[in-house]
Amino acid sequence: MAKIQRQLRPEIPERFSGALWLELRDSWCLLMAAATCLLLTLPLDKFFPAWLLAAVLALLALGDYRYGLLYDSLVLLLFVLGIVPLSCGAVTWLEAVGGSLLGGGLLYAVRQLSHGGLGLGDVKLIAALGPWLGWQNIILCLLLSSCLGTAYGLFRLLQGKMTRHTALPFGPFLALGAVLAFVWGDSCWRFWEALYVSLW
Repeated sequence: MAKIQRQLRPEIPERFSGALWLELRDSWCLLMAAATCLLLTLPLDKFFPAWLLAAVLALLALGDYRYGLLYDSLVLLLFVLGIVPLSCGAVTWLEAVGGSLLGGGLLYAVRQLSHGGLGLGDVKLIAALGPWLGWQNIILCLLLSSCLGTAYGLFRLLQGKMTRHTALPFGPFLALGAVLAFVWGDSCWRFWEALYVSLW
């Protein structure tokens, strides 16, 4: 998808740069203002990692939404910053490696089965989220982002503003799903466990 977009719009920046940051800055500030308000309910030791995660993911989501590109430099930055939750003890090294392998493996399989319908940037992004989420919350992130993406696609389809063949960037939904899983992942799993016990 990104290659086609570059052919149609040669002005699409291929790398993240200072000029691109200036272009995205206002939208990023709005997103981060909203994210900060939501995250203020968290204790300080969880607020800082969550805000950092949201800050990088917001840039990635904006780049993917506008240009259909998940910039490698930002994905690498996200992966390197994964040392923050690891050092805080939020995720173990084993969970981090498992999350990267599981998430990257699943999306790579989807990419192969869809014959390139899913971008390689999405595979790299979910792998970079491994140190942040661990393998359990990677699964939750994929579930949430898939549901959000499907709901948005159906809504736009019913509006008549897109067709079944319209390319839809998955990065923004992965970003939102990752933040939700990082902040409220434990609560979500406890809810599903309680629901499972009550039903069975």
